[in-house]
Amino acid sequence: MSVSKPPDEVGSVTLLLYSGLPNPFWSLSRREREELEDLMADLPRSTKSAPEPGLGYGGFEITLTTPRGPLHVRVYKGIVEKYGPRHPRTRLRDTAGVETWLQHAARRHSLLPES
Repeated sequence: MSVSKPPDEVGSVTLLLYSGLPNPFWSLSRREREELEDLMADLPRSTKSAPEPGLGYGGFEITLTTPRGPLHVRVYKGIVEKYGPRHPRTRLRDTAGVETWLQHAARRHSLLPES
C-alpha cells in the first residue's frame, strides 16, 4: 500500500478512507485510465453535490494529467465531480458505475478487503 504523494504520469486514485492518517492511493495504468475515461464519458449532469462524508469511507479522489493541467475528479455516493485550475467544475450523476469500478480496482490493488 502506498501512502506518500503519488506520481501523476498517467494519473492516480486516492481512496478517501482515513481521518488524520495518510490515505492509500495507486497510480493508474494506461488501461485503467482508458476504462475510467470511458465510464465517465457520457454521464448526465447533476445539480446535486455529493454529501459530506463522515468518519471512514469518503469516496475516491482521482487526479489525471491533461494538456490543460491536472483534472481532479471526486467520486462519492452517486456523484462524479470534475474540477481543476483550468477545468470548469462539473457535477455528474454516476449512472455508469464509476464508484463501483473504483471499489473493485481498490480491491485489486489490495487497498480494500474482499467483500
